[in-house]
Amino acid sequence: MFRIVKKPFFATSARITLLTFIASVLAQPAFVTTASSDGSKGEQRSVAVVDFHNVSTHADPVIAEVAGNSTILSLLEIPGLSVVSGEKVKNAAAKVDLSDPVFGLQLSQVGSAVGTDWVLGGKITRAEANAAKRTVSVDLELNVYESATGNLALKSRALGAAKGVENDTSAWNEAARNAGRQAVQHLSESLHMKGIVITKPKSGHVRINIGTQQMIRPGAEVLFINQGQQTASGMVVNADLVESLVEVTPPEAANAVIVGDTVRVTYNPSKTFALDDTEPDKAKKSRNKSTTNLVVGILLVVAAAALIGGGGGGGKSVPPGTAIGPPANLALGFTDTNIPGWDVIGVRTTVRANVTDANGRPVADGTPVTFTTEETKGQILDPVVETVQGAATATFESNAPKGNGLPEGVPASGICAITASVKGVGGATITKTTNIVLSGDPRIVSVTPSPATTSAGGSSLITAIVTDVNGNPVDSEKTISFNTGKGSMSPTTRTTDDKSTVFTSTLKNDDADPPTAGTAVVTVQMDGTDAVSTTVTFT
Repeated sequence: MFRIVKKPFFATSARITLLTFIASVLAQPAFVTTASSDGSKGEQRSVAVVDFHNVSTHADPVIAEVAGNSTILSLLEIPGLSVVSGEKVKNAAAKVDLSDPVFGLQLSQVGSAVGTDWVLGGKITRAEANAAKRTVSVDLELNVYESATGNLALKSRALGAAKGVENDTSAWNEAARNAGRQAVQHLSESLHMKGIVITKPKSGHVRINIGTQQMIRPGAEVLFINQGQQTASGMVVNADLVESLVEVTPPEAANAVIVGDTVRVTYNPSKTFALDDTEPDKAKKSRNKSTTNLVVGILLVVAAAALIGGGGGGGKSVPPGTAIGPPANLALGFTDTNIPGWDVIGVRTTVRANVTDANGRPVADGTPVTFTTEETKGQILDPVVETVQGAATATFESNAPKGNGLPEGVPASGICAITASVKGVGGATITKTTNIVLSGDPRIVSVTPSPATTSAGGSSLITAIVTDVNGNPVDSEKTISFNTGKGSMSPTTRTTDDKSTVFTSTLKNDDADPPTAGTAVVTVQMDGTDAVSTTVTFT
């Protein structure tokens, strides 16, 4: 009978190199210096690993040990961070109740006692045999906590399966090993996901620039960070190609989240555990079309924190120790893609370029990126910026293009091009250009009822077209009011979102029972614009 022994899992209290990539996404406690796998010295992070638990109905405790061995062996493929295990960890853990290791405060006591930055625990939550399919399966959860605070930094959940029957020990061991390997893979997906808040489309929700292209899935859990401080948390409820909608919990916590805040993914479910994406395809296509019309380049974080020496996520798999290559890929995005700068000087937005090598890994720190823009429309403050972890961030400032004059025959436009460039292989220049909108004063272009005539008990959809003076969407957080002298409007207000130009409300003839015939005058108003009215006849 095959059985994994304990020695490989907690063989020694010596530090073994593990997870360099955690360092780029977690908080910044003190460094520890240890010898790396090649014998060199360097700044490293440390993690304590405690025994995994089996809380499933399958009583054999060895599957937790097997999953732990598999997890460690998978992580050992990535050099960088040291792990403390063995008697030192066991002695610290003996003083703490670890009956349920997902509780961060208990686990963090172990990390603090042995002096590590983080502590990692795991547990088998389910182990089942399927007699019909002759398979066994194991669910494994991994949790990484900050030793100093007990805050959850990262977590992973994976399903491992193997061919076999319920009394087949080797099959259970194989399923546990597979769960460990897959848990590390999903942990890696979360580790390289970092982005920013791009809009706040509705109450209690924000939209982030991480999407399915970066392998995020509904059910992913995220933290919002401003100036190094966590402000809120939430869960991805809809995922598009390059952006996702996050529901903030509790909803009122969204008030503390602002556009441009950093987003860190703490958990990204595998396809097995992902939630259903309930947003209708029609709505997605409509929003994607609007985004495309604005040419919003939001491919910010495909490789912003890719695994060092190991690819992972969106990057290629490369052997450990492979040197970072020259720039090969460039992505560009903004904190705000629509700012009210058509006739105002000094309105700003942050521009961020992400630069990766041919393997999808962030280029070396200090790589210069040059930002340029149309001089009549704006300027880049400090146009040459050096990368940090593959990212270079600059500031665009509007120059009130309305007052700068345009060449004869050139129509007015609030669209402004911003370009980032970097030197690649052989000195070849890699460029990326993306447009933003410099919106002007809003105007109500038209108000249309559908239908214009209906029965006394009927209703009519009122559609208002709202743009700026150049026909572009207005910037966000502007209120549009719908008012009627007969019946009621639902909703009575709409709020602009910096992408949309079409806003609707429904008129109902419900101010009398039974409804009476007559004509309703519907008026649409917006600050800084002339009101526009239309009529609906109820017969």
